[in-house]
Amino acid sequence: MKFEVKRITSGPKHHLFGFHDLVQTNAKGDLALSLEVDDISHPPLPGEICRSGVVPAEGGEFMPIHTTHTWNYPQGARQQWIGDSDLFVCNDRELDGHLFSWICDAREGKAIDKLPFPIHCLNAQIGKAFYFNYDRIHAMGGYGYTPGVAGKIKKVGDVPVDDGVFIGDMKSGKSELLVSIKELSSCGEPHPINTGMPQYATHGMLNPSGTRLCFVHRYRVKDGGDIDRIMTVDVDGRNLRCIGKGFLSHFTWLDDETIFIWGENQRALCALRESPYLRIPGVLQMALLAKKAIRVARNFRSHGYSRKDVAVNKSQGKAFSLIRDVTEYNIQKVALGVLTEDGHPMCRPGGEWFVVNDTYPDKYGDRTLMFYDVKNNRRIDIGKFHMLFEKPDINSFDWRASMSGIDPRVLKQFNRDDYLFYRSGFHCDLHPRWSHDGTVAYFDSIHEGARQVYAVNYTC
Repeated sequence: MKFEVKRITSGPKHHLFGFHDLVQTNAKGDLALSLEVDDISHPPLPGEICRSGVVPAEGGEFMPIHTTHTWNYPQGARQQWIGDSDLFVCNDRELDGHLFSWICDAREGKAIDKLPFPIHCLNAQIGKAFYFNYDRIHAMGGYGYTPGVAGKIKKVGDVPVDDGVFIGDMKSGKSELLVSIKELSSCGEPHPINTGMPQYATHGMLNPSGTRLCFVHRYRVKDGGDIDRIMTVDVDGRNLRCIGKGFLSHFTWLDDETIFIWGENQRALCALRESPYLRIPGVLQMALLAKKAIRVARNFRSHGYSRKDVAVNKSQGKAFSLIRDVTEYNIQKVALGVLTEDGHPMCRPGGEWFVVNDTYPDKYGDRTLMFYDVKNNRRIDIGKFHMLFEKPDINSFDWRASMSGIDPRVLKQFNRDDYLFYRSGFHCDLHPRWSHDGTVAYFDSIHEGARQVYAVNYTC
């Protein structure tokens, strides 16, 4: 397989798309969505804007269409094409703080309408959009949106009945709650989950036919970490199912019933981490020491194993797995010794279980971009792309404003400098994604000193 990597956006301004779960080009294949920002040295601040528009898919000048106040570097502003048309949506915020989404015509180069709700993913055939409460996600420390100039986020409970996953009708503009956080806390559990910390829903993705929504039910526990529950539900709200629980991260649908995901199913460990006994003084500290000892022991056992050894001995704890969305906890580890670390996979449109994927930076600061053939367990590396080691200068911006609205309990568990770096544009995951027809892969990168969008053309 031969590759040609080409930058399709240019400086001096920075360009990005965001996450690895949306196609970047239109059905005709001549336009790619993009955001444009002037400064990537800090997280988005209240009232700060970026420009939303398109760029020729083969490379060229960015064409701005509108500005938006709701964006973040990991997931962009959720720009996405509406079916096979040249219309796309993009999230934004009113001056009073209300979140909505623009409908834009890429050919005309203008916004033509707006919907009274934001969008995370959509099914154009049935005219339905699915979304979360991004203010709540921000308050929980997730990939939400910094509060508007008013700086206010509605206070809600840890396990609310009126918040969760929402569905909006793109024709009528009406929206409603599809699944509540309260429902999620009880699904597949002997007792409703309540750790004394806030819960939220995030990271939604529709299966290829648009009939099932997969998303993450995430909540913090007293040891300072998160627990992830992978949930699926019909687009009409029926057949809610928890199909995985533990440390479970980035995923993609391979077909309508199979999910490819990184992590480890840890139901027994989660039961311990959720225990109310951890709230007793002294017990949490003992548990954290035990957790550290287990981690050291695991690293000692795996030290010196080659990739082949890992595949044979199955000592790799966290791994990519296949989860079948047919029964609860039908999980099979795959790619042992081949894909040995977390990444951001996206399955090529049209099936074939062919994935574009990446890695986090290694000790030298290099991220690896690759293709992975799931059925044949074959990895094809495309190249390495260097990170930028520069960190935000807290004296150059109002860092407190960028963290405004975060729940105080969550804020206590954050390292300030790490948070500001990972939410700034200096931290640039490749987040690879496909073109509409699956013939080109796109990714964001900062290896040339500025944040830009790149395309990978390949021939077999």
